[in-house]
Parts: sequence; structure tokens; C-alpha cells
Amino acid sequence: MNATSNKPKRRGRWLRWIGLALLVLLVLLGIFHRPIFFEGTRYFIVRAAKQQHLDLSYDASGSIFTTLTISNLRGIPTEQGPIQRLEIGTLNLRYSLIGLIREGLPGLLKLVDVRNAYIEVTPAEPLPPEKERQPQQFKFPALFPDILNLENINFITHGPTGNTELSGLFLSLLPDRAGVLKIQTVDIPGVRRWTEISGATSFRDRNLIITDLVIGPEISLRKFNLDVSKLSEAELGLSLDGSLFDAPIILSAQVSDLNATNRLNLKAESSALSLQRIWEYLNLTVPITGTLDRFVVSFQGEPTKPSSWTGQANVLLSGATYDRWALGEITLQLDMAEQRVKATLVSRLDQENRIDIEANSTLPDTFNDFDKVRLNLKAETSALSLQRIGEHLNLTVPVTGTLDRLVVSFQGEPAKPSSWVGEADVLLSGATYDRQALGDTTLRLDMADQRVKATLVSRLDQENRIDIEANSTLPETFNDFDKVSASGHLQVFAPDLVALNLPVIGDLSLNTDFRFEDKKLSTQSVLDST
Repeated sequence: MNATSNKPKRRGRWLRWIGLALLVLLVLLGIFHRPIFFEGTRYFIVRAAKQQHLDLSYDASGSIFTTLTISNLRGIPTEQGPIQRLEIGTLNLRYSLIGLIREGLPGLLKLVDVRNAYIEVTPAEPLPPEKERQPQQFKFPALFPDILNLENINFITHGPTGNTELSGLFLSLLPDRAGVLKIQTVDIPGVRRWTEISGATSFRDRNLIITDLVIGPEISLRKFNLDVSKLSEAELGLSLDGSLFDAPIILSAQVSDLNATNRLNLKAESSALSLQRIWEYLNLTVPITGTLDRFVVSFQGEPTKPSSWTGQANVLLSGATYDRWALGEITLQLDMAEQRVKATLVSRLDQENRIDIEANSTLPDTFNDFDKVRLNLKAETSALSLQRIGEHLNLTVPVTGTLDRLVVSFQGEPAKPSSWVGEADVLLSGATYDRQALGDTTLRLDMADQRVKATLVSRLDQENRIDIEANSTLPETFNDFDKVSASGHLQVFAPDLVALNLPVIGDLSLNTDFRFEDKKLSTQSVLDST
């Protein structure tokens, strides 16, 4: 038993000795063949640059094993390509091979110092088909230095709508004293141009803190924190505390299993945040406006795996409008747990009119499966004035009346009509259509077994009524709705024609069978009048 337990220890000891021997060989190689190393690496770097249609030149110096300096780097385009300009005054690197052996990539870099860099690019040609099929996932760089100094960094990218520009970037992250962040200009075409961005930085133990970051009078961050001290353990922390258009905003996030599952634990909170001011500031045309009087979100899970999501969201939007439609006050409660999500939405148009919606669904394993999940939905309202709705929405609606009852239940896959099961029950009292009195109107909708049945009854008064019943199939997809057939029956039961504002005195009885197929309507009627 003891012999077995000693094997891993011996193996680990041998691996350390092998690693140390290789390191010694590299040191000896560097001492006696340093010029060969620089010329050899230059050959491969210049060759790689030529593949990007660049004629690259630079000067290199350093000890190879702890420091490397690149100066006077120039990349001159030899033909049309994505890079228009590439210049770096100096690039100083200090690194530790011992740190690499002990901690992996996070322990390699000790210092990165870049000065007077000018980069100008034009978006590349469309990716080859094989690249499009395998999109690259963004990964947070494992190589993050103990000391970072950037001076006068400039970047321009040319696009069809204008040039995106970052100019005059100065950033110093120092472990033993305060640093600085300054940006002369950030210009995003069609969005906004920011100038004179500034803040103070500290970077003790690889924990970046930026304080008093001002991005114009509209955005200010009292504190921004990016904690990269645990990169070797695949962990990352982020938090901010500030104001956005005079509204407080607080956010904290922790990422574990970094660059793999990226499991996220996030909390965010804000209040009194004007959506209209955001859209105007970013030069965006968004139809939804209002004030976020309450916004509280907590989330845990893997961002790309919905079935792992747990958390809550509580939102209150007052003065809500959609494309000039007044929606009043909207509250939304979202709960996620055990691979399910429940959403509760209440829209209060005014003191008397409101709509309640509750929806439940499963959470799929991937985003591509969202269109296959089953949705359970319930909607309910009462004493809802259609005329008031039309006034709120700034619409001229020919149908008026009061929704004394609206109850909807639904189950199925939203993108697959043949799976729909549910019912709707509607009672509209005092109904009119284009000033024509329809009395009390009831509508019943039933969906089951890939079929839908609709029953409508309009009671003009105590003696006169109109009955309509229609049946149809439910297609597999929305694109097949124009191919389905429908049949039904219309019955006008002995109305007083005067009640219909017709200049005729008498009774009428009408029975009509109708069928809609191949985009054609056919009818067969029996009329009896006196």
C-alpha cells in the first residue's frame, strides 16, 4: 500500500526535475545563441505579417527569458487588406518563466508597457463558410500582467456608416500606487461622441478599481471594479456603483469556470431611470418609453445554457408607451428555478382598467431549442372599456363596448400551431361596430387535437340574435395557415330589421353554411322573411 502511494509523489518529483532541466537548457541556449533567437523569431513574425499583406519592420532587444522590447514597429500594407496602418513606438514586456511553470498563463506576464500605438483597420471580407459554421467564442485573456501601462493608444476602424475611433488612451495599472485613466475621444458613428473621459485607478493584487470615472454629465461611476486576482482559478469579478441619467445604478457579477461554462452570478438594481433619455442619448429610435421606477435583477447560471438559469427580476415601468400608445403602469415579475420560468405581467391603463397575464414555460438546454418549449399562458381582465383602450392607444377603433369578461388559457409550443391546446372566453357588453349596435357579444374559442372551434353569439336585444360557429384545423407552422380550410354555420335568428337601422319592417330568419378552402369562400343559404 505504501509503495502504491509513493508512485504519484515520485512521478511528480521527476516531472519537476525534467521541467527544471529544460529551463536550464533554455537559459544556456539563450546565453550562447541570443542573436540566433532574435533572427529566427523575426523570420517567422515577418512571414506571418506577409500573409496579412504587411511589410513589417521592428527592432528587438532584451534578455529573452525575463524581458523583451520591441521598438519602431511599422507595418506597411503591400496590397489591399484589412490593416491600413500599424505603428507601435515601443512595446516592453517583462515576464517570468518560473511563474508560468507554477501558475500557468496567469503567472507569466509581469509588465506590459505600450506607447504611441496607431492602428487603423477596415472590416475584413466575409468569413469563409467553414468559419461561419463555427463562430468563435469570446474568451477573457488569461494573460493579464501585474503592471499595465498604455500611453497614447489610437485606434480607428472604417465602416459603411462611418469611422469608429478611440484616440488618446492613457491607462496605468500599478500595484503600489495610484494610476490614471484618460481617453481623449471615443466616437461611435450614429450613436455618440465622447471626449475628455477620465478617472483614477488602483491595481493592488491584480484588483482593478477605477474611481470617479466621468463620461460626460449623463454617466458617472463612483466606483468600477474588475478583479482578475483569481485568473489562475478561472474566476473573475466585476462591480460598479454610479449614476445613469441621474438614476442610481448598482451591479455586481462573479464569473466562475472562466472561458469554459462561464457560470455567472449577477445582481443589478436601478430606479427612476428614464428610457426616453437613454434612447435620445444613444441616438436610437425605440418605440418603448417610460420610467423604470424599479429594476431589480438577480441571476445565477451558465449564460449559454438556459436550463441552468435561476433567479428573479422585478420591474415597474410607469408612464409606459409603445409607439405613442399609452400603456399606463406595467409591472413584471420573473422567476426562474428548476428548469422552469414563470412571468407575471400586470398592465394598469388607469384606475379602472387593467390586464393580467401569467405565463409558465420550461427552459431548454440551448437557445436553439427555445422555439420548441411548451408555454402555459393565462390572461384575464374585467370591466375593460374598449373605447378607453382606443383613447389610451391613440387609435380609432370601430368596435366599442365593455369587456366584462376576458379569460384566456393556452398550452403548447408557440411556433407549432398544431400543438396548441386551450380556450378563450370573452363577453363584450354594449358592443357596437361602426355605430351599429350589436348588444352583448360572447366569443368562445376552443383548441384541442389539432383543431380550433370558434363560437360567437351577438344578442342585439332580448329577441334578436346572430350565431356564428366555425371550425378549422391547426397547421404545423405559421407558414401553412393560408393552406388550411375552415367551415361553419351562420344563423340570424328573427331579428327586427328596425333594430339593425334598416328602413324595413318585418322578421328575418337566415341560415348559411359556409366553407373557406383554397382561398375561396362558398356559401349555401336559406332565407325566410315576412
